[in-house]
Amino acid sequence: MKSGQKLLITGGAGYIGNELIKIVPKGIEIIVIDNFHIDTEHKRHVNDKLRKNRKLTLIDSNVSESHKYKELLEDIRIVVYMASLNSYRESNADPLMYLKENSTNLQIFLNTLGQYSPNIEKFILTSTRGVYGEGSYICNSCNNRFYPPLAEELKCTICSSLNVYPQKIKETDMTNPSSLYGITKKLQEDLLSMYCSENDIQLDIFRIFNVYGEDQGKYYSNIGIVPQIYEQIIKQGEMYLSGNGNITRDFVYVADVNSIILKSIFLKNKRRNNKEIYNLGSGQPISINDIAKVFETLGYSFKKNRLKNYEDIKYSVADNSKVIKDFNIKDFKSMFDFLANTYKKI
Repeated sequence: MKSGQKLLITGGAGYIGNELIKIVPKGIEIIVIDNFHIDTEHKRHVNDKLRKNRKLTLIDSNVSESHKYKELLEDIRIVVYMASLNSYRESNADPLMYLKENSTNLQIFLNTLGQYSPNIEKFILTSTRGVYGEGSYICNSCNNRFYPPLAEELKCTICSSLNVYPQKIKETDMTNPSSLYGITKKLQEDLLSMYCSENDIQLDIFRIFNVYGEDQGKYYSNIGIVPQIYEQIIKQGEMYLSGNGNITRDFVYVADVNSIILKSIFLKNKRRNNKEIYNLGSGQPISINDIAKVFETLGYSFKKNRLKNYEDIKYSVADNSKVIKDFNIKDFKSMFDFLANTYKKI
């Protein structure tokens, strides 16, 4: 980016957006549009502090309320689009709200950009692992690779064998969202793909896996698995093991996520196409039982409630070889090290 050009971050007042702003060079002018759908005292404090320390304009607005911000769009060159509602349970309970907030409002935003910001060079979309749903499995009996729906018992779609094993998710795998949230994020990808193609704008889509990091729970404990588990242990003396604790996720550190997004903003990575899709995860499979063991090792005493809950994806771990290669990533932070250092008893 050149002097006088602006960076626009929608949804930038949230946890990931705030952590990104902290590492953007201070000479860059940033416009943030955020409607504070999630609103906590800590979040307001962090955003007030950021505004005092750098060139940052924060517009308290939904992206659909273009009259509140359209005059600020003239010199925008790069847009990081983070604006989304992000609860899969809430999305299934209120699909119309999610379709409006995550999809329709994006199209309204794009229509506004077309009028007021003709010189955009690049879009970056923070998408989600949720577009994949359960991901792909291999049947060890007939070697069938298949994409199962959510179910208590996963069977091969050809031979009905139960001898099936999950695979790390590749960007080329079929999208198979199991929630309205995942569907709306895939719609965001498609809407932006069309807009950027029509306007010759580069597009990087990052399908982010489960983010963790310091102070995440101060924004809203329900946005991260780790803050939820810690809160259960401290306040209730118990922990809920959804899917009997075998549910496995790819946990990626917030600073690792944002270092890659920052490279996407400022560095010209080697591009094969005008649009690139990246899995942004650590590639390390960690189950809820694994997390429970860490807290036990750290000296926490709690009851483990084993719940048979099959309303969620059983296995979601990234094949991150593409993002590692294109952005020259050496390694990702270990979640086990983070837990040991952050939650150790004094």
